[in-house]
Amino acid sequence: MSSSPKSSSDVVRVVDAANAPTFEFGHSAGITVAKVVLSPSNFKNDTNTPLSSSSSSSVHVATCGNDGYVVVRDLSTKETIAQLSSSSSKEKKSTEEEEEEEQKPINAVATFQDKYIAIASDDHSVKLFTKEEGGEEGEKKKWQFKKNITRFALPAKCVAFSSDGKWIACGGEDTMIKVIDVETSEIKFSLKIPSKGIKSLQFNGENKSILVASDVDGVMTVWTLQPDNSDKTDKNDYDEPGDVKLRATVCPVTDIDAAESMNTVSVRFDGKVVAVPGRENNIEFFNLETFKEIDERKNLQCSDLEHGNKENFSVVSFSPNGKFCFAASKDKKCIVWNVKKNKPIVVLNVSDTNVCSMDWIEGENAVVMTNADGEWAKWENVLSSSELIAEGGSKTNPFFQATSADELRFFSNEEDSKFATKDAMLDGELDDDDDMEDDDGFVEEDEEDEKENRKRELGRPSATAHVSAPVIVAKGPKPQGSFQVNSTKVNPDTVGVQKRRFLCYNTLGSVVATEDTNSGLKNVEMSFHDTSRGGRMPTITDDVGYDLGVCGETGVLLAAKSQIFFKPYESWTKDSEWTLEMPEDERPTSIACGDDFVAVATSQNMLRIFTSYGAQKEVLNFEGPIVTLAAANDSLAVCYREHFSECKLKFKVYDVEKRIEKYAGNVPLSCPDSEEADKSQENIVRLTWMGFVENSSESALAICDSTGICRIYSKQTFSGSWVPCFDSKKARDSDLEKHWIVSLSNKECKTVVCKSAEYGPSVNPKPVLSILPLSVPALQLEGSSFDIEEKGLTAKLALNVCNAAASEKLSNANAKRARDRELAEAKATFDKAMMKCLVEAVKADRLARAGDIAVTFERPAMVDAAAKFAKAMKKSNLAERILMLAEDEDDEEDSSDDEDDEDSSDEDDEKDDGEKVKDDFEAAAKTPAPKPSSVAKQQKVQKENVAVGSSGKKRDSSKSTPSTLKKKARTSAGGDKNPFARK
Repeated sequence: MSSSPKSSSDVVRVVDAANAPTFEFGHSAGITVAKVVLSPSNFKNDTNTPLSSSSSSSVHVATCGNDGYVVVRDLSTKETIAQLSSSSSKEKKSTEEEEEEEQKPINAVATFQDKYIAIASDDHSVKLFTKEEGGEEGEKKKWQFKKNITRFALPAKCVAFSSDGKWIACGGEDTMIKVIDVETSEIKFSLKIPSKGIKSLQFNGENKSILVASDVDGVMTVWTLQPDNSDKTDKNDYDEPGDVKLRATVCPVTDIDAAESMNTVSVRFDGKVVAVPGRENNIEFFNLETFKEIDERKNLQCSDLEHGNKENFSVVSFSPNGKFCFAASKDKKCIVWNVKKNKPIVVLNVSDTNVCSMDWIEGENAVVMTNADGEWAKWENVLSSSELIAEGGSKTNPFFQATSADELRFFSNEEDSKFATKDAMLDGELDDDDDMEDDDGFVEEDEEDEKENRKRELGRPSATAHVSAPVIVAKGPKPQGSFQVNSTKVNPDTVGVQKRRFLCYNTLGSVVATEDTNSGLKNVEMSFHDTSRGGRMPTITDDVGYDLGVCGETGVLLAAKSQIFFKPYESWTKDSEWTLEMPEDERPTSIACGDDFVAVATSQNMLRIFTSYGAQKEVLNFEGPIVTLAAANDSLAVCYREHFSECKLKFKVYDVEKRIEKYAGNVPLSCPDSEEADKSQENIVRLTWMGFVENSSESALAICDSTGICRIYSKQTFSGSWVPCFDSKKARDSDLEKHWIVSLSNKECKTVVCKSAEYGPSVNPKPVLSILPLSVPALQLEGSSFDIEEKGLTAKLALNVCNAAASEKLSNANAKRARDRELAEAKATFDKAMMKCLVEAVKADRLARAGDIAVTFERPAMVDAAAKFAKAMKKSNLAERILMLAEDEDDEEDSSDDEDDEDSSDEDDEKDDGEKVKDDFEAAAKTPAPKPSSVAKQQKVQKENVAVGSSGKKRDSSKSTPSTLKKKARTSAGGDKNPFARK
């Protein structure tokens, strides 16, 4: 946790709005940026000497805004020196009206001394202005347009000069940042980013070797432009120009045009540290030498103080000497910090609107600021005389006075990573005993310490007198609470006039809850993805505050803290929708919709099941809180905790129509990364999604956890086991992408790629489904391809799911045929995948592995194909073994079939004609369908079939079955005894 000022005696001076600097009109409302323009003649060798008003060249400031102009003013007289336009070019405008129409908002301005001014505007361009040369002696030079540095496909939003003015970096709403040579306009680097909005850019130090950027997703990215590989011996470890060295999600999520959240980054003058706004109302630091986050105890945070900020910071800027830091927050507070002391010095309350830009005025105890109303102000005497003395700075030039290395070193080499110092011990509680702390900063106890602890527990006097460290009791993870599947939360960073979120988004449709922030009116809207089914239903007025929703096959189910409401899509009678009031001590926590039922989990560990028209069907009580529900057809899945205090999750799957429990077990979750696992609750793995596998195999349950691992419960795998089938991390195009699971089938995963897994996809624009293939994690075997092995395991999982579904009795003939077709397709896919595995094994001369693979074929025709391939590859012994092992399997199946026939003979006599037809259809489904080829082609294939054996005789096509083929091969091998038979 970040520390506050260490001493209560440290007084923070608060400047209220009445004494705040006066803001003056500059531009139209919106994002405004101010940059100080200073002539080289202003710089003096003695940095303690202030600039006087009598200097030959005054200090100017350039501000820009939404009106499409850059205004250069004299800070002392506030006189306008120049006005530059976003439409400036070498072509003159015909009329003033045409020129006015072409003005585009200017989003950023950057200056280099008084030589260059660069602007980034909504006309997609970055323009460069410079002082005109020549003129009569004594005549002042004027600013003029020089050239367009570059153009983007979308509006340009930020621009920054390197410290020597030779390079310029610019970016915007494109997915590209350009680093350009100012003189030649040559693009030095094109840096691609995953976000579609850059908020801030800055080079490091004098060597411009590093570029730092922040974007609208709150991600800070660091690139190395001129890497130093002098200390590296292995060329494979060399950094290449343009490599990403650090990418951290640390800043608040914002909008590209949000003036109250600029996500400004600031690199210290020596290029060793970068400061960025954090997400916990703080300022965080990163070491640009090690590219690690600095210990969080060094963060600047004063939100716990009476006058501290209560919202996130928007603007952050190191002073030119690196000793101080200016920060402006979203709650209209400006704070000046002493960085090394981690102490706020001055808090300025701005009453009107948020500050969205600032710059330090060279040689003065002052800064210049702009706000979201388009106004600008000069804040003079930032530090008082007493504060200057207390901080040890120059009374005239505190922010520019040279700073010693000791003042800049506010972290040590051992503290350069927040994950390397987790002891967090208070000052004065421990002496400096190095034996008590290991290299990673965690407290360890040796044998003597353990003995002392035992003596202390028994009340015996201790032999040592030093004060021991407080005993830290490791708290267990917080048990998972309830959640609604396929729902999202309102993202506070994207809230406008309308608060919109998905109560449900599945493959059928979506249920959206809308709230007008001005009027407070709430509505619920439901729409189908397939508009031919009915499109959008009438809007439901929300008077009770529905926070749970689901769209099922028959209707929409909504729930609030006190009410349950169901609205069917269509009905055979009027007034078919129904409402149910909940008891005061019982509220819904999760809901689900099946074909002919709805289910509601409540805070009293109750599972209440109703018919689609509101008749109460069942009331069940669980031993622990219900985490979530999922339903499909007649199946209902319940995930629950064993006990209130337990984190262990269990599940049960019911057939609601038959009132039976189909299967149950424990819910597996991934193990957190050992490098990320700590005591914080953020790294605890949670269940995030649960549902049934789509299509005709909807009896299989699937889950996903917060690490992005999806699993399917296969009843055919060791009588019921979870099989991992999808890894979001491996399927992502970048680390910033998050997969929000919508549904799973036995072949693919339907997901929405979004920026935040916590908030999920936004309502507008509409989510776009990404269909990704399932992938069971396989290992690459020697002599085989990883992809082939992976596809084989994935096909096996799909086959197991289909086999489990086919074993269930269905009364609907259409559903039965669809399920059988899916099973036949799964068998064909599995055989194809295993044949590829066999081919790879044979080519690698792994004959024993090939023999094991051949036994797994589902269709007899594949045995012949495998034997023919082995024969063609001149592996006769493998061909014989394939047939013999397959014969053993056939013999076992034949014997089991005979027993089943005897046991079921009496039952068959009692079946009616309809059931016999049903059994005949099942038997026909198990028989492989003939290949879709002509009769002549089939006859040709039969004539070419040759018995695999030393005799080489042609096989009788009328009796060519795998069993007879294997017997002939066994006889030709030397007798009826099978030398390869398993014991």
